[in-house]
Amino acid sequence: RVVIPWPGKKWNHVLYNKNRLLSRWDLCDGVKTGYTKQAGNCLLASATENGWQLLAVVLQSKDTWTDAQTLLKAGFAHYERLVPVERGRRPGAEAPVKHGRSPCPLTVGRAVTCIVPKGRQIRSSLVVGKLSAPVRSGQAAGALVFRCGRQVVGQAPLVAGADVPLAFWWRVRPHLLRLLILAVVLLGVRLLYGTFAETDRFRWSRKPPWSRRAPRVRPGRGQRGSGNQARDASGPRHRRD
Repeated sequence: RVVIPWPGKKWNHVLYNKNRLLSRWDLCDGVKTGYTKQAGNCLLASATENGWQLLAVVLQSKDTWTDAQTLLKAGFAHYERLVPVERGRRPGAEAPVKHGRSPCPLTVGRAVTCIVPKGRQIRSSLVVGKLSAPVRSGQAAGALVFRCGRQVVGQAPLVAGADVPLAFWWRVRPHLLRLLILAVVLLGVRLLYGTFAETDRFRWSRKPPWSRRAPRVRPGRGQRGSGNQARDASGPRHRRD
């Protein structure tokens, strides 16, 4: 029974919890009772010990309180909680980076908690994803998987521990390609222009036959003649009788 004050009212909220395990066991801290025709009496119970909380679900039980308490005690007695890796720790491995200047150091992005039977050992394996430069610090890079026997009991994400830029060749490659394409285009334009110029040079510079004029020849020294004779050197010369 819990009494919750209600400001501005003459009465308070009174809440009742039918979970008897809350009063029977000090470690119990929840959660909910229930009943259905098919499942019968049900109980979802939780207990916390040394910062570790376990949940127990009981269905169709004649004594839900005792059964739930037995399950929770068995969990604390036969299992243990392990934290094999903390956030920020480096597992001592590097991931290859495609087109990168150097390999990328890996860092654990989040601590992981594993629940295993007491006395059992866990082993870890590294799963690295494919990275392509440029790589930014904090970028997802893989996972650190923990197994107890064949069962996966935990998985910690791995992130890039440092920036990895592109290698020098891959940085300048796009600019070299652009320059090469520009040079090919200019060379093609120059070749086409030269071909058309050589083909049409004389055709465009010719004049029609009727627009041609005879070359103008000036009379030399000692040569006599009228102005018309000097201007029209190609015509017939006339004598004076």
